[in-house]
Amino acid sequence: MALVPDAPQGTVDVEGDADAFAADISPAPADTGPDAHGITTLGDVALRGFSGGVATVVVRGRDDLRYALVLWHGGSGELVHLTPRADGAHAAEIAVGAGEQLHLSVVASASEAALQWLEAEVGAGGFGMGGGGEAAAEPPAVEAPAVEPPAVDAPMAPDLAPVPAFPDMVDSDAFPDSGTSGGDESWGDDSEHGDFVDAVVDGGGGRDLGLAPAPPPPADAVADGGDATTDGGADDEAAEPDVDGAARVDAHVAAQMPADLFEGVPFDVTVTLSREEIRIAKGHAGDDTVVAFHKKRDIRIAIQCTGFDVAPGTPSELIARLPARGEPEDHRFQLVPGTAGIGRVRVTITQDPEVTPLATIELSTMILPADEAPPVAPILPATPNRAETGATAPPKALTELPTIVIEETTSRGHSVLTTIAKVGAASATNTVCLLDKEGFVDGVYKKLGGIRDAYRDAVKAGVEERIAVARAEEGLRELGAGIADTLLGDEVNTLLWSKRRRLQGLMVQTSGELDIPWEIVHLVRVGDADPDDASYFLGDQGLTRWLWGTPRPTELSVQVDRVIGIAPDYADPGLKLTATEEEVRALYACFERDVPPPLLTRDEVSEHIRGGFDLLHFAGHGRWRTADPRAQEIALAAFVEAQDDGSASYRHVDVPEHLAAGASPPFVFLSACDVGRLQPGTTGPGGFAEAFLRGGAGVFIGCSWAVRDDVTAAFATTLYAELFTRGATLGEAVAAARIATREAHDLTALAFTVFADPRARVVRT
Repeated sequence: MALVPDAPQGTVDVEGDADAFAADISPAPADTGPDAHGITTLGDVALRGFSGGVATVVVRGRDDLRYALVLWHGGSGELVHLTPRADGAHAAEIAVGAGEQLHLSVVASASEAALQWLEAEVGAGGFGMGGGGEAAAEPPAVEAPAVEPPAVDAPMAPDLAPVPAFPDMVDSDAFPDSGTSGGDESWGDDSEHGDFVDAVVDGGGGRDLGLAPAPPPPADAVADGGDATTDGGADDEAAEPDVDGAARVDAHVAAQMPADLFEGVPFDVTVTLSREEIRIAKGHAGDDTVVAFHKKRDIRIAIQCTGFDVAPGTPSELIARLPARGEPEDHRFQLVPGTAGIGRVRVTITQDPEVTPLATIELSTMILPADEAPPVAPILPATPNRAETGATAPPKALTELPTIVIEETTSRGHSVLTTIAKVGAASATNTVCLLDKEGFVDGVYKKLGGIRDAYRDAVKAGVEERIAVARAEEGLRELGAGIADTLLGDEVNTLLWSKRRRLQGLMVQTSGELDIPWEIVHLVRVGDADPDDASYFLGDQGLTRWLWGTPRPTELSVQVDRVIGIAPDYADPGLKLTATEEEVRALYACFERDVPPPLLTRDEVSEHIRGGFDLLHFAGHGRWRTADPRAQEIALAAFVEAQDDGSASYRHVDVPEHLAAGASPPFVFLSACDVGRLQPGTTGPGGFAEAFLRGGAGVFIGCSWAVRDDVTAAFATTLYAELFTRGATLGEAVAAARIATREAHDLTALAFTVFADPRARVVRT
């Protein structure tokens, strides 16, 4: 294998049988130095096993330095020392199993004490392992050697100063021709045809993004296990361990706001931290929950809203500390109601170094017309539409995953998006305001449709499929890079690019953002970062999503008599599909059962959902209906558009009424066009994804745009075989299904949105 360019601190190489494994070496920048502990990261190495074998990691460098590597696998870390060889190099042998993927960081130090400290840090979960910073003792003072690169994993702490109400504004014109496209009533993709070049967003001045290879096999890097919980009381002596081994203590968090709100009349959301129980004021909607905090760490309190504006000049997040006993502290956020309707506020509580909330409090109430506002606000009992709380220490296996957090506040058509990316110990933050999010999202899907149309037209015109696919891939990369440029900012893009080979198992956590196709977002190179011709779609990194405030089970039970499989045989010849039955057959084959007679009408589907189910799979047509009643819907067998009276389609607004609480959170897979995302401009519970997830579903899979039924069948059959036959986790199964779909030379693989805990397993009972 080729050596990396010379570097004075040591050249990293990997030796071994190239047929047994592949090695990807990323040297650290040559113009940086050691960290505060005297540890220098020389480079990162990704190993992927084929037949399996032994990889020898080699460093050729100075004799006065000590060399080691940090090995990540299965949610744990290990420090391995490199030993001198006869040729003057230092080396260590690493076993790589067939299909196994390992990540290594190669380090150097002039001090053995510093490596001992690093070993303790890694053992406690530090150095990119999801904590450990306070669990290990500080190393003895060492004189930093004249070594170059700083540790690749040196934390880039997010700026947690108060965020202004109106950060950088981005108009929808960031995407040319981003006006609303017509034809929403059609089944499938209705974007206009256009020239291939005009069908993409400028992704950054002609970046060389390369061609998209098939993604690597699913990484076995996600440890199974349930959520960590705390049972201790408020006394410090009863504190439970944190995700990184440090102690936690229980305290109360309450959020409350007036129960009656009026257009344009400002009000305060009050968040209280206390060591004692908190009472909600009369006339307010609110809730109190107990949270296990780390006593000495900063507490980040952030709010996200729908239907409200953050008042100009006031923060949407702030930093607090846990108060002493008997000294509760109030923290106020001023909001301004938008137009009449339902308004929602979500309060999230986090503590460094984690970005997953320790608690969420969700409040909703009606915003009344301004002309109904009394001259003096009356004192009324709290009458919120919803006040829900959740408090759970995130499990360590989840905090170790690469994570992108999307916090969104929406009002009057604009959206403020705060993105927090965390990979290992490093993190970065960006905030941007979309003045016209509906136009922005419509522009994305219009251009996506143009890419797909250009691909189909090229094939029909006789262009070799391989060439047509390559053009489509290039267009999709440019579109995805354009989204990254617009929404993520330089700091987040720089972090993700520098950690691009460590993103397997990526999780997108969101406060409620459902309509941006994060799966097609493509990593971009910022400034003078190392170039890379490989393709880096987030969807190819095993991306799964999690909507805060919804279930996150790690085990789902499925009984065959509680499986609903629907593949309509459409009465309308124009709606006929050829491969959807294959999806349902593959599902029932996992239970060694024949496919039962299909459900034909809305009433039949409603009855089965009301009766309770463990797994629902629908393979057919889906759409957003813009005519009244406006809804997302799936078409059943008897559907004929000219005779559409609602009896032959099932709509997302029906789900809350019909979904019954079951013994196990159900698994829902709607293999249909346009049902994996929220319709732009929607302010209520948006589409099937949110309806099922808020209703208790543990897994939801849908498609964000029009898909080919034959390619979708490859995704579904692979997914179920991995889950039920091989016992794979959701993350592993989704990664394998995307690979299988990619091999069909179509863009469909990135259309699937998967809301699930990637550690989850599905068990037949």
